[in-house]
Amino acid sequence: MINNKKFEELLSKHKRLLMSITKHLEEKEMQESFWLFKRLSQQSRELALVSSGFKCEKCKSPENLTIHHLIMKKAEKFMPHDRWFTQRIYWANRICLCIKCHKLYHNFIDKIKNPEDDMKKIGEKHLNKLKEKWGYPISKPKEPEEPKIKVVKIK
Repeated sequence: MINNKKFEELLSKHKRLLMSITKHLEEKEMQESFWLFKRLSQQSRELALVSSGFKCEKCKSPENLTIHHLIMKKAEKFMPHDRWFTQRIYWANRICLCIKCHKLYHNFIDKIKNPEDDMKKIGEKHLNKLKEKWGYPISKPKEPEEPKIKVVKIK
């Protein structure tokens, strides 16, 4: 269902932006180029979501989506900063997981009370905007279910 031409165009923009940001990797210049970093991050997220079909790549759920980095922050200690930075921000370093699968990946179950606090769920409004842009069906907000009342006869 991916619009390949549209995907390739965004990927090409993403790569060009990544190349321009690598020229500014010195900390002082990087702070001045914050908008480049922000735009690159947005493109990475969008490409990862589109690539996954707006579903968790493990369980295929379209609910409670998050973005997981394959090259994590900890890896910076083991590689040159510029290589770590460009690989970490590149779209192919990100995969789409639901909160449940993301917790399983990081082995969060029973270790901390609220692992969701450490994971940013992608908002439904933002997801629907991207789905509309890419021609995916938009999810409707769930209606709250009415409580079921059980009638009990008293003798």
